[in-house]
Amino acid sequence: MTAHFTQGRRPLAVLLPCALFLLSSSANAQPRPGVIQIPDRIKNPGIIKVDPNVIKIDPGKLRPLASLYFYKLGASNVSPGMFREAGNALRVKLGQNAGGYFVQDGENIRGALDAKGGTMLIVPDLADAAVAPSAAVANRLADGFVKQLGLVPPDDASLKVREIATWTRQNSTPDKPEAPMDCYRSIHFARTVSALPVFGPNSVLDITVGAKGVAGVSSTLRSLKKTDVAVKLRPDAEIKRDFDNQLATQLKVLEGTKPQVLSRELIYLEQGMEYAQPVYRYNIVFQSDAGTQSANAIYVQAAANSPEALMDMTTRADGQPDGLQRTSTTLPAPQVRPIDFRTGQFNFGQDTPQLQQTQAGGVKVGLYIVREDHSCWLSDANSFMSSLNNFNWITGKPTKTRTQYLWNYPQYFHASGGNADGARNYPGKVHMAWLEGHGAPWIMTTYKNNGGIIHANQMTGLGANTGLGEITTYMVWQGCDIVPVPGDGFGGDYSSGSAFSVWWRIFKGMRGAYGYHTTMGICNEVGGGFGFRSGLGIPTLSAWLSSTASSPQGHPDGWNYGSAVIVAGHENDTLYNTSALPNPTRLTMWWNHA
Repeated sequence: MTAHFTQGRRPLAVLLPCALFLLSSSANAQPRPGVIQIPDRIKNPGIIKVDPNVIKIDPGKLRPLASLYFYKLGASNVSPGMFREAGNALRVKLGQNAGGYFVQDGENIRGALDAKGGTMLIVPDLADAAVAPSAAVANRLADGFVKQLGLVPPDDASLKVREIATWTRQNSTPDKPEAPMDCYRSIHFARTVSALPVFGPNSVLDITVGAKGVAGVSSTLRSLKKTDVAVKLRPDAEIKRDFDNQLATQLKVLEGTKPQVLSRELIYLEQGMEYAQPVYRYNIVFQSDAGTQSANAIYVQAAANSPEALMDMTTRADGQPDGLQRTSTTLPAPQVRPIDFRTGQFNFGQDTPQLQQTQAGGVKVGLYIVREDHSCWLSDANSFMSSLNNFNWITGKPTKTRTQYLWNYPQYFHASGGNADGARNYPGKVHMAWLEGHGAPWIMTTYKNNGGIIHANQMTGLGANTGLGEITTYMVWQGCDIVPVPGDGFGGDYSSGSAFSVWWRIFKGMRGAYGYHTTMGICNEVGGGFGFRSGLGIPTLSAWLSSTASSPQGHPDGWNYGSAVIVAGHENDTLYNTSALPNPTRLTMWWNHA
């Protein structure tokens, strides 16, 4: 059996970060400000060490010294009372309507409570940013906040800080970038059972701290109670067989690549269902003869007597996009390859969103999906769209409409391969353009991990100020490294100038572009989480950075750190702010990092 896990109410498959192009080192690379590292393990190919008192190291083997047990997931302890106390502590106003509870700060939605689902969320006000406290101070404030509110349910798990992510801001004019400033620190708590870390949709606890103290909280914790059932570990030969099968499956997607195992870790995994159980997690990089590189994680079940199967979805994702429309020919829609797994994504609703009639004044969304690749790309886009709509009832926001749903081609964004620039008829016709594909700085693939390249520096601009009747206000690039930030090395199409350079060309009425400056996992749960947050009416910048900072999978090997470019002074713009802005004279970049 190959190992998969679910998020929320849907199954989640193996984490597969997108392919990325090799980056060359350059003088442009600088030490990133405020770098904080809290290692939980020592990583070397083939030799893994979690804790010398827990894990015995043998070549090719990873075994606990003590007996392991299964743990039962119980109830969440979030409540309207806890949410109200959190709002008071963070100096924001608790609102309530027929839909439920939410936090409103002036005109801005800052968070919401889903008591039934066990989720409590409040994001920081990024327009009120100042210099962040030190990591030590932030850690102390976060710990005090967790204890003050009683955020941890009474159970048999212990709590520790696993990661600290810093949120950094930098402004720039076309001529000169300003100095960067570290504005917030997210303290990512991890529960441990049997001395091993726990991962999963109901094991998230992030506290964000700024200059004025605690500024945000994301909590999905359910209690964990130890059962009297001891884990019977599977033989090493079975573990190796399942890993080999998983690896072979990955190589079907990343053709012609050579894998190298970076690390292996024994963890506990809960699937948002009934139990937490031990699994092996392998972090892997792939090097191709064509010069591309990618990374992924493979999960293999450790227990022979598990009371809960790890999810193995063998059908492809639901909901096929439309084929390429041409003047005289409609090509058949390419089929997603029947890979042996499928993501369910941490979504709050269905896999395939229902088409709606466009509302007058409503938000139009376009989804553009890489062709002939892993079905996780498709499910992630659908999870974003369904989550975008399914929690409207909390804050009463209007329905968003998916008006374009297409297999992607570069000519949708700029002239390519003898095809004219189709931007005015594709992303130019939607307020939010959501792109899924492999990436490198300022580059995204539309075919597998190496073909049909979109070059951001060949785009002529998007937005109402092009004079072509466009309405684009936001873009999301769901792919590796596509939005590099100051301090990142040159690579891809980013070979000179500053990290801001290409965006002066693209922002022609737009308000924001969002992506990653690191490797990202295509099943990293960010699509559904961002759809949930932005659909509520939380400012899109806060929604993006909160979603990438608080991924339930964390940031293994530095993956899944988000970045964004916005028109300066527009930190609190929401998805519902769809009017065009003047061409910018000042841009702001935000990003989170270790």
